[in-house]
Amino acid sequence: MSMIEAREESNKDDQAANGTLDDKKEIEEEDLEDDDKPPPKKAKKDKKTEPKPAKNKSDDDDDDDAEVARKLQESEKGLRKRKQPAKRTPKSTPKKTTGEKSRTGFGKMMVLSPDLAKIVGADQMARSDVVKKMWQIIKERNLTDPKDKRFHICDDELLKVFGKKRVQTFSMMKYLKQHVKDPSLIT
Repeated sequence: MSMIEAREESNKDDQAANGTLDDKKEIEEEDLEDDDKPPPKKAKKDKKTEPKPAKNKSDDDDDDDAEVARKLQESEKGLRKRKQPAKRTPKSTPKKTTGEKSRTGFGKMMVLSPDLAKIVGADQMARSDVVKKMWQIIKERNLTDPKDKRFHICDDELLKVFGKKRVQTFSMMKYLKQHVKDPSLIT
């Protein structure tokens, strides 16, 4: 704080030596004599908050008191009604009656390796169906690790597919992806 006060005093001394300090004081004194108060700031008008002009009395006869109160409140707060979205009519397209949906992504039919096909019992299956079938097999054969339920212990048949004796059940697709191939990529 003392450094700041010392700087201010040195600035005043410099200004007094230059003669600029007296000029500023004279200008400030003249301004204060002319205008004791600063000019008031003009308030901006907000169109949203301004009340609407009053209606004729003949118009008010049609509206009941509740409606008038609601309109006044809306005009004071600048509220407006929500616009309802236009109702869309569905396009009339003929539905497929073939009975089978087109499968894409994880639901797409994949070609299984011979080892995996022997376990699940099909040559082609969707990835999600392969995982479901593997869960069924693990539960049927009671292969869950008793020490840690997140893992399963592979028997001889599953050992050919997974390549490890103990596999984390929730990440089994990491090992199965080598045995599941996209038919469009196989030539």
